Amino acid sequence: MAIARVSAARNDPSGFAFKRSLTRFLTSPVSLATLLLAAALVRGSVYFADRSLTLDEAFVALNVERRSSVRLLDVLDWNSAAPVGFLEVEKMLASLFGNSEYVLRAAPFTASIVALVLFAKLATQVVETYAAPLAVFLFAGVALASSYAALMKPYSFDVVFVLALSSATLTVLRSRSELLPVVVLAVLGAVAPALSYASVFVIAASATVLLIDAVVQKSRANWIQTGFVVCSWMMLLAVVFFLRRSTLSQLRHSFGREEVGSVSSFRHGLGALREILGVSSTSSGLGVFAAIATTCAASLIIIGVVQLARRDWQPVALLFLPGFFAFAASAVGWYPVLPRTMLFLAPALVISIAEGSTALIAQNRSGIGRRVALVLVAVVIVAEGSATIRAIRAVRPDDGIRPIMKMLAMQERRGDTVYVSYASQYALAHYLECQCAGATVAKAVRKRLWKMRRVSGRSDQWSPALRSQSRRFLIGKFRGYGLRPYYRDFGSLPRHGRVWVILSFLHPDQRRALVSRLDRRGRRLKSYGNGSGGVDTVTAYLYKF
Repeated sequence: MAIARVSAARNDPSGFAFKRSLTRFLTSPVSLATLLLAAALVRGSVYFADRSLTLDEAFVALNVERRSSVRLLDVLDWNSAAPVGFLEVEKMLASLFGNSEYVLRAAPFTASIVALVLFAKLATQVVETYAAPLAVFLFAGVALASSYAALMKPYSFDVVFVLALSSATLTVLRSRSELLPVVVLAVLGAVAPALSYASVFVIAASATVLLIDAVVQKSRANWIQTGFVVCSWMMLLAVVFFLRRSTLSQLRHSFGREEVGSVSSFRHGLGALREILGVSSTSSGLGVFAAIATTCAASLIIIGVVQLARRDWQPVALLFLPGFFAFAASAVGWYPVLPRTMLFLAPALVISIAEGSTALIAQNRSGIGRRVALVLVAVVIVAEGSATIRAIRAVRPDDGIRPIMKMLAMQERRGDTVYVSYASQYALAHYLECQCAGATVAKAVRKRLWKMRRVSGRSDQWSPALRSQSRRFLIGKFRGYGLRPYYRDFGSLPRHGRVWVILSFLHPDQRRALVSRLDRRGRRLKSYGNGSGGVDTVTAYLYKF
């Protein structure tokens, strides 16, 4: 009976017509365009949430606002580090359109949208036709890529250039007789380091693959093309290193020396890759399920790499050599290994998972084998989707300094004392200087409720950005991490009257400990902000002492 049903199904022309139509749709440009549009809408929802600048963004924003284009070539203040091209683009946009969040984040957001299109192009170059839509779908769900699409940080440019350089290199390898692809690749490699530190690893991978191909092909024309591209890159990189070596050393210092120097730190680096895919417990919030998702993702990546290598070694080398070079640079102390600094590996990981998934499903003729393959894919998608949803939820409410400033401007009395923790002053300084926090804050500034003047920054992480010109406005000083410096600051608060306390850069348990300390000293009248939020969350408390 079962055999008869199978034979009947195979002879059912309408069933086969439906399957063919579905397959054509899933592999059509319309399907890819629909997925790209959905991914762009996800990134747009994060961008148009228009939340306050985070602490790291505030550091970069203050450098851009306070420095000239020439001075941005020097080591930045507040232990910040960013590619000079990225800084110059931000300076140009701020000079033309102002310093609002939309303007400061416009370049990373645009780069993230361009990355979607470039990824679709690379996926169609590398994987089988039916695997491309799955690859685009998985790439659209990379939580970190969505998050950094709406942050004034250069990591979206890292992804753009790994995609652009990889795609351009493949084009050169597959059309050696044409001159234009060679010129395009040379120009991309020349521009990339100015906008992306991680692009250096992609350039090294591209040069390696081009050289190996020239050796294998034994073609004089190939050697000339490769020599032109590689020599151009080497000369430009040497110039960049000579002019920017002090700034590059600042990059290492800025990230707290997060290098791979031991077995435990190597595991930490692999954990960064889990964060990128959203299959770690910290990014997905799924506990034990995240460990299962990690195993599934690793299995699919291995299968995908093997499948790609059997077909053509060049795409595999272009996708994974940048990660090898990044870990090697980290091992000698040149590059930090963190989820955000390794985000440029997301395309390689996602493409491998897509290829491994479709290969596993296609090669398993039995129903059980295909079900197992589908379960592996589904587990990864669920974990990644959970991480993406959490990332979007985290940025939708504005838990930064701007709503706190608006509330304070409406409710503060002239006799109140305001205490601002040392980490809260940087975003506060940005909004006071850019005058882009809204009419309520602008009115409070005109009334001189907040009498402060800006302080020239230094390379130290927590050097002051503001100085109070009023006894009733207190700005905390950095005296080390932990709670003792806060307790010392609290000793300077008045013993009588209304006091506002603004806190940020604290874990929830630290925030609760400080609030408990203040509760023992006085009566809490009001609280503002999410006290259980992340470290970038800004909270305010009104006390009656």
